[in-house]
Amino acid sequence: MQRWNLALFAGAFSQSAAPRIATAAACRIATTRTGPGGIESTNRHVGYNEIVVVSRKRESCQLRCWMLPESLRGNRLLDALPTATQDRLAPSLSGLFVGKEQRTEKDSGEFAFVHFPVDCVLSVLATLDDRETVEVTNVGREGFVEADAALQSRFARRSSYCLIPGRAIRIPLAMFAAEIDRADAFGFYVRQSLSARLFATEQFSVCNVKHTPVQRFARWLLMARDRTKRDTFDLSHESLATILGTDGAGVSDAVHELRDAGALDYARAKLSVTNYQRLEAITCECYARTTNVFDDALLRRELTHGEGGKTP
Repeated sequence: MQRWNLALFAGAFSQSAAPRIATAAACRIATTRTGPGGIESTNRHVGYNEIVVVSRKRESCQLRCWMLPESLRGNRLLDALPTATQDRLAPSLSGLFVGKEQRTEKDSGEFAFVHFPVDCVLSVLATLDDRETVEVTNVGREGFVEADAALQSRFARRSSYCLIPGRAIRIPLAMFAAEIDRADAFGFYVRQSLSARLFATEQFSVCNVKHTPVQRFARWLLMARDRTKRDTFDLSHESLATILGTDGAGVSDAVHELRDAGALDYARAKLSVTNYQRLEAITCECYARTTNVFDDALLRRELTHGEGGKTP
């Protein structure tokens, strides 16, 4: 175990009289030490929860974040990135809470940030001439919301709003575009996630034609569970109609059938899932197919070229 003269998490360094033990958030420690052979320099990484002993040695140290801190973790795309890419991105990322029905982009509107959900779910909406809206896809921690950003556009072709509130991470659009242009791991995983999202949107189109509202509802709830790790959701009749693309009577029928199957309770716009095994038995094949596609897209791959090279 090495000894570092380091005041963790503060960016300042002290000459404390006694050693003390601290747990490091992932960081890089650069040290210079005066020894018998002159000045020696080292530069090493400290991983999450690695124990570091802070001592009163004649050393000067510098500390900077090199991986995403816990407050900026939880999005599967960002978590899959190599640590060197996370190191570069971390100063540009910020965490935020996305409230229910909060919009992150508006049809034909300009956006300045790209949002990566952590435990919130956002619905991407198509708006018809009569202003009726229908969900065409939804986005959780497996990806990012503003798909147009990956196509070098700062204007949204769809609207998105938050169905299930929670945390998200955002990055300025200019930084997102610059990272795409680097043609390294970030761009690779963005394309992987976007490809999986395209597959899911196409699969949901098939699902809307071939499968019943009850099956689609079960699929949606299972995906919401996977994304949020929650059992209870605040969802109005109107929100469920937008999700299922049906009217109020269709929503009531789907809710009653799943309630009778012992899969959920629903009262006063509060939905509680009581049995996920029942949902898995009722849902269609689209749940497993889309889940597998996202899992495959976001598997952590070692990029043998290093930063700045060609992606595999």
